[in-house]
Amino acid sequence: MRVQDHLTKLSWTAADKAVYVMYGIVSLVQISYLTPEEYGLYTLLSTLHSYIFLVGEGFALQALIKFGTGTTRSDVNRYAVFSFTTIVLVLSIVVFALQDTLIAVFNEPRYTTIASFLPIYSLFTIPRLFCMKILLRDIKLKEWFIINLLWMGTMSILTFLFIAAGIFNTFEDMLIISFSGVTISSAGAVWLARHSLHFRKQGHLTFREFLQFGMYQSLFNITNSSVKQLDTLLVGAFFSTHIVGIYGSAKNLFRLFDQAFEGIIAILFPGAVRLVTQDRSEELLKFISKATSFAFFTMCFLITGIYSGLAELLITSFLPPSYVAKAANAVDYFKIISLSALAMPFSVLYTLITAYGRIRLLVLFAVIASSTGIIVLSIVGVYQVQQLVPLGFVVYYFVLGALCYNFVRKQIGLSPRLLFRAVPDSIQFVRQLLDRRKASS
Repeated sequence: MRVQDHLTKLSWTAADKAVYVMYGIVSLVQISYLTPEEYGLYTLLSTLHSYIFLVGEGFALQALIKFGTGTTRSDVNRYAVFSFTTIVLVLSIVVFALQDTLIAVFNEPRYTTIASFLPIYSLFTIPRLFCMKILLRDIKLKEWFIINLLWMGTMSILTFLFIAAGIFNTFEDMLIISFSGVTISSAGAVWLARHSLHFRKQGHLTFREFLQFGMYQSLFNITNSSVKQLDTLLVGAFFSTHIVGIYGSAKNLFRLFDQAFEGIIAILFPGAVRLVTQDRSEELLKFISKATSFAFFTMCFLITGIYSGLAELLITSFLPPSYVAKAANAVDYFKIISLSALAMPFSVLYTLITAYGRIRLLVLFAVIASSTGIIVLSIVGVYQVQQLVPLGFVVYYFVLGALCYNFVRKQIGLSPRLLFRAVPDSIQFVRQLLDRRKASS
């Protein structure tokens, strides 16, 4: 499996991530019109919403890829849509029911707005994410791009319309924008995936088999996402909504890295599953080593830029001086969080562990990494060290990356030497380009 064989898919993935970059800039505009407190409330809503869907996705939607080929496709579609909808709605309603307790924990009376809005917001998000996972299974990345363009394009247009009308300055305004984007995106997703939405009973996959796979995947997502998502809630419990808003804005900038690796996963996981299933170990090693090496050196380059002044440039370019003055820690938070990118090329190797069916081991890795990150963040919170709020997030990624790499090294022979293959490959590529130019001239 050669990277050049996937250039079309990679192009659509790149276009999809360009949409995220575009909306990342729009998000910075949103932040500039909201106070850290207002944006902190929106961050809490996004955190709860994302975590609920990660739990549901782990239990129900990963099985769409695992069992979504051949005669089991209709069965897994049926089991997945039922389980996914049930889990998401039940968890959203539980949050709504516990709103008084959560108000006391976060010392934020307006949490009742978050809890009240969450169930309906989740209901309208379900079609979008279910259909997107169906399309990922079929590697229809063009459709992925269109769905995300509808989602973030709608939110971008509404943001600028609200600003032009002078009515964009509260958390509630963000609710309207987010709900509109999700609704339009879900409608588009259902339309684009309509030919793959088969739910008739075939009997080739039992619900018990589906549950066994989903249980461990769900445990992995719950533990693996506890630091990536619930860290914001933990920050809110130890610090003020003001700090949550600053931390949320720094993490929002980091989404550029996160989405880049989501694109890698979109290519890596289906390809790895296919190669593992077909026992093509040599091709698998070549595929994984190239992807990991190029991702790692790209991140090294970007981190060097961030610590050479790019972080200050991003913050001061997109946020007004008034916000930067209120959010004095934003640059430092972003610098610390960005260190996680060095470990991300190795942490995404969890997809290969999933492909080998070692879900229990993956859950163990997630428990170790998340527990370490939570302990570090809790220590920072107990001692009120505001400058190190993002440290737990970084520690989580490095621990998970080390564990995943160690497994892959033993399983397929991904030695440290192969992590540097991007260097000779890049030199060879440049030489070929120069030779072609000389030949054409």
